[in-house]
Amino acid sequence: MNGMQMFFNMLGGGGGGSVTPTPPEEVDFLVFLSYGQSNDDGRAPFADRPAYVGSDGIVPGVKMWNGASFPDMQLGVNSGAEIPALDQWAFDLPLFYQISQYLNKNILVIKRSKGATSLAIGVTTQGCWNVDFANIPDGTPALLEEFEAKFNAAIAYIEGLGKTYRVVAAFRHQGEADAGSPYNAEFETNLTNEISYVRSFVGNANLPIFLGNISTSSSSYDSIVDAAINNVVAASSNNFLFDCDGKELLVDSLHFSANGNVSIASDILTLLINNV
Repeated sequence: MNGMQMFFNMLGGGGGGSVTPTPPEEVDFLVFLSYGQSNDDGRAPFADRPAYVGSDGIVPGVKMWNGASFPDMQLGVNSGAEIPALDQWAFDLPLFYQISQYLNKNILVIKRSKGATSLAIGVTTQGCWNVDFANIPDGTPALLEEFEAKFNAAIAYIEGLGKTYRVVAAFRHQGEADAGSPYNAEFETNLTNEISYVRSFVGNANLPIFLGNISTSSSSYDSIVDAAINNVVAASSNNFLFDCDGKELLVDSLHFSANGNVSIASDILTLLINNV
């Protein structure tokens, strides 16, 4: 079975984590998840957007959950970012566009991202991705809990339309805030728990999850965090690494540039086609 056949074979499952094969044309919506901190949130400027994104900021073929429905993914309006008005974009913009083009079908995206957020508890008050919600301090957003609520609301909307769906994959980039912190040694355990939690609320223990690492050129590179990500990927055949090392960064030496984001997206699409 070649990569394309493998990918479409996976897409053939029914909505809600069903294991009963269903022809792809009988699934109304294909759903993808994106989450993480600033490099998932996006820092590439609007002016450097891909040519297929017009002056209106609309990304063709990609529908982004806005809390009430799935209108167009649109920079400056409904990008899925923490602050859409900043007009910035991440690797998932070209990725989702390419997936839509590859499948010749509109896709749905549910995204939760916020910069300067950690996996360990107590690193930052900006937000925490830890599964131990009860111990996240008051005033620090429990981002995984928020992501779950966002997912549940979006799925309830789809089901309310009487439509079928398939959650195809999740894409994650995070770790800079944990780099060098007193808690980086906890990263592997925390990441393992986070991924399990995402699969749990999606309802698919085998959900493919794609994890990005931190470039060795990044000002926030940490060898402990990097090793933890590699170990988590190696622990499951449903975890995949998209290697961000060597991808072009902005002058801040932390966030991916437009070229970096496009290159990352291309790598992830190849991983999807060849492995899922």
